[in-house]
Formats: sequence, C-alpha cells, structure tokens
Amino acid sequence: MYKQVTLRKKNIHKTVWIPENFAHKGKFLKIKGDDGWEVIFVGQIRLSHEYIEEHERDYKHQREVSDI
Repeated sequence: MYKQVTLRKKNIHKTVWIPENFAHKGKFLKIKGDDGWEVIFVGQIRLSHEYIEEHERDYKHQREVSDI
C-alpha cells in the first residue's frame, strides 16, 4: 500500500505517493540517488500501487473534456 506524503528539501516541497513503510513524519529519504528529503506530512488515505498507476494521469482527461 502507498500513502501520499509531502517532502521537503531546503526550500523545495513535493507531494508524492510512496510505500507506506517509508511514510513516517520526520524521516529522511533518499530518492533516485538524491538524498536529504524530509517527510513533513503523511496523508491518511492508503491506496494500492495498481490504483495509483491507473489514475496517475486523470488530470489530463479532465482538461480534455473541460473548457480550461
């Protein structure tokens, strides 16, 4: 299962989905060779890897059918 977290490194913030065993507030992570990302927020919702992969580009479909 995955959880959505907010990561911080210096003045950069990113919101990402990571495996829940790494989703602990205050933990520092190394992501793709880039270390020093601190978990500053952990969301409550748990989702499967399959669900996240199926819906990761939903925002593009919304833009196609809207007038934005």
